[in-house]
Amino acid sequence: MPSGRSIFRLLRYSFLLDDPIGYLRSYEGIPQGMSLIDIIEMHGAIPRIREIISSVIEKESYSFERDEKNLKREAVSLYSAMIVTSSVKDNWLMNRFSISIAKSFGEELNGFDEETMIKIARDYLKIGVRFLAEPLVIPIRKLSRGDQRKSFTFSITIFDYMRLGKRLEGDEKWRFSNQLISGGMVYIQRAELQRLMEEAVYYKVLDKLKSISNDISDISILPPQLKDIAVEVQSQVAKRRISFYGESQIGGEGGGAIAYKPELFPPCIKNILRKASNGENLSHQERFQIATFLLNLNISIDDVLEVFKQLPDYNEKIARYQVEHLAGKRGSGIKYKPYDCEKSKAIGLCVEDCGTKTPIQKYKIELRKHLKKGGDNNDKSRDV
Repeated sequence: MPSGRSIFRLLRYSFLLDDPIGYLRSYEGIPQGMSLIDIIEMHGAIPRIREIISSVIEKESYSFERDEKNLKREAVSLYSAMIVTSSVKDNWLMNRFSISIAKSFGEELNGFDEETMIKIARDYLKIGVRFLAEPLVIPIRKLSRGDQRKSFTFSITIFDYMRLGKRLEGDEKWRFSNQLISGGMVYIQRAELQRLMEEAVYYKVLDKLKSISNDISDISILPPQLKDIAVEVQSQVAKRRISFYGESQIGGEGGGAIAYKPELFPPCIKNILRKASNGENLSHQERFQIATFLLNLNISIDDVLEVFKQLPDYNEKIARYQVEHLAGKRGSGIKYKPYDCEKSKAIGLCVEDCGTKTPIQKYKIELRKHLKKGGDNNDKSRDV
């Protein structure tokens, strides 16, 4: 293997395995009759389980184990962390866990040669991909000094491109209509294959978490050691995550808390929030609409960013700059308003005719109705 490249060790990437504990029993000398909790204790994995989940919640990141001697412990720890995460039954957490693993693995792919990438894609991610021994080169722009060319070194089946690219369609670059297609294959470059493999890992991990969650009725059935961690995780999630469907107050710009009623949000806004919470990518118009709507309810920039943190292409620096610009904190100083209902219908954001002119107007109407009915005793909504 070329110098400077990474060596692929399956145990380092145990999330690629359908049954990592079974793999340990079959190939790594773990006794067949040993229970999971005994395996955890044998490897002293409890601190690492806590560390993995805490890093996911606080940093949306996962650090791969580099020490070969600790790879068994890491495989046990990661699988156990997935069990704990699934037992909490929180979609935001499961999505964040999946994104954390996927993004970290995407960075790992930078160190692999093409042969190893193809093996991982085919054998563990079930992607129909081919390596082109002779790259396909096409001219894309005529310049005074000659043509600018684009070189494609991989091709992927149309089915897999559409399957793995569905969260990325908000970016024109990924739209199916903008791809080079021939013979049932979509031609892509290495960076694009890495991104699609990252998406494949996201779906693989998320599907595994959901499957485990379906098998666990409640955290009470977990072994005491894992149950204790699950209770801690529930508390961490409650403190860390801003849920626009579960809380009644969040921080407002200029200090203090602003009350809001997410159940009264217009259908178009609820739909965008639902997509974000599911980890789906949002179009430019959807991002603009949700950011400006929330900002015009005096919701803080940091809390608006919590919505964007759930997106697959989240970049803290870029997202903060854009939200601050929409809030009037940068550039012209103008605070932008969300699209009105007529514009929303024209660009496909409207999901139900509310009979109002703007989403803010619809929200205020519903909020007034709520308050006239008595609302909540501690409701302190402002600017109604």
